[in-house]
Amino acid sequence: MYIYSGFIRRIMPQKANTITTVKDEYHIIGISYQLRDYRLSFSINKALHFQLKKIPDFEFRKSGSDIVRNFSMYFFNDNDFLNTYCLLANHSDNIYLIPTHKQIDYFFIISGQVKPERFQMCLKSLKTIPQVLTAIVIDTDKTAQLEQLIPDIDSHITACLDQNKSGFLKLKTPNIPK
Repeated sequence: MYIYSGFIRRIMPQKANTITTVKDEYHIIGISYQLRDYRLSFSINKALHFQLKKIPDFEFRKSGSDIVRNFSMYFFNDNDFLNTYCLLANHSDNIYLIPTHKQIDYFFIISGQVKPERFQMCLKSLKTIPQVLTAIVIDTDKTAQLEQLIPDIDSHITACLDQNKSGFLKLKTPNIPK
């Protein structure tokens, strides 16, 4: 059986004919890191004992533009804690996915219910990675651009996992030669 908790917003009925989304379903950490994405992924895997794997790049087209930009993406589904983790690049060819966060090189998105102490452990571990200049919590209430991208990110991950399930896609774990 294939389990995917995903970034999909869970919808719960509150009253008859009224639905609402669960708040704090995902958390975002902004990471400043000057080296390549595969090195950061490898370091996160080592520091947090994860298995982030490279998936096809997230394709994004700004409204009113025909140019499609590809943003590097890594993914890990943690069945033990029922969380999913996504590492998403913020820039591609000097274009920013989220221009209001130009100081951020990568977004580390955690989906699912996360206990505060587990979240703080992840944040602290990210800050201890060599070459990580900073790791900060991104306030999702104040970052409408990123919040609007979550459904697109979710769709992209779901499509990648569906391709992987059918055998058309091989997810790659980053290896750093010694």
